[in-house]
Amino acid sequence: MLNEPQNSLHRSGAIVVGGLAGFIFAARGGFIKKVLYSGIGAGAVASMCYPRQAEENCRVVLYEGRKIFAVAYNFIKGVKPGEEVPAVPFPTSLEDLKYMASDLYDEAKDLIFPKKK
Repeated sequence: MLNEPQNSLHRSGAIVVGGLAGFIFAARGGFIKKVLYSGIGAGAVASMCYPRQAEENCRVVLYEGRKIFAVAYNFIKGVKPGEEVPAVPFPTSLEDLKYMASDLYDEAKDLIFPKKK
């Protein structure tokens, strides 16, 4: 019923209900949680109503997200454009992953909130 092209009003209603469901799940949270959960609820239902567009948008978001993550990572590590990125070994255990995340967090914190001399 929702996947038929002439049922755009039903699709819109389903998307609104998904957004309201997300808002209800975040009822006790703050403003950001309400906006995030509402968006996730509406987006999940919209992806069921419009699967082809959702797949295309997902690819674009993943591509752009990887690009932005690489820029942010290089900014935190202090790599300038044109320089070689230092190779970081891939974590093979949970302990290695914990140390890598902790190191990245410490570097980001020092970059954002520099220590006063």
